[in-house]
This record gives sequence, C-alpha cells and structure tokens, in this order.
Amino acid sequence: MVENIHLLKPAPMGLGLTWLGFLLASKKLAHTDKRFRMLLPLGPLLGCVVGILLVWQCPSLRERYSVEYVGDIPEGIFPVSLKDLRFDLAFIKKHMMTAISAALISFMESIAISQAIAAQHGYSVK
Repeated sequence: MVENIHLLKPAPMGLGLTWLGFLLASKKLAHTDKRFRMLLPLGPLLGCVVGILLVWQCPSLRERYSVEYVGDIPEGIFPVSLKDLRFDLAFIKKHMMTAISAALISFMESIAISQAIAAQHGYSVK
C-alpha cells in the first residue's frame, strides 16, 4: 500500500476527507441538538447527492483533477455467467477494493436505516 503512495490523487482524497468530515460533524450535531436528529439517517444520502452534483456540475474536477464518478449505467440485467470468474491473485487484487467499498456502503446504509427506525420508536442504535 505504501509503495503506491505516488499514485495518490490529492483532489479525490480531499473530497473524500471533506465528505468524511461532513458525516462526522452531522452525526455530532444530530446527537447534541435534537432539531437536527434527521441528519443521522439523511447525512450519508445528502453527502452522496451533493458529491454527485459537484462532480457532475464541475467538469474541471473530472478533467483537470481526475475526480471520477459513475457514468451511464446500461439498462437491463446482465446475463449470469461463471466463465469469467477466477480465483487467482491478480483477479482478487483487481476487484478487492471495489468489493470492500460496496460492503462498507451497504453496512453504512443498513446502520442509517436501523437508526432511523430506532429513532421513530424511541430506541437508540450504538
């Protein structure tokens, strides 16, 4: 991991750290002031929407600073196939970060949903 530090792109890292700071600040604000309680479940969604709109509306972020976003998503369901599935080290290394990112996003989403439901019923999720 450290040997590839020269591949680090400062703009995407700065945006990611800003997003993380927003999430932590919205969580803290929601816990300290009950008026902002809805930031707990809506903070991640709001951060994603703002991030997507920022990258979409600022072409210089994409062109000059290499900030990427998901482009057009093709319609329909991809055919299920196991012929391209391999378990060699190169294949695993190539797809590991994507799998970890998807797992973390799913985990954060489930926590946000559980916090929203718990708040409606007077419980807390730690």
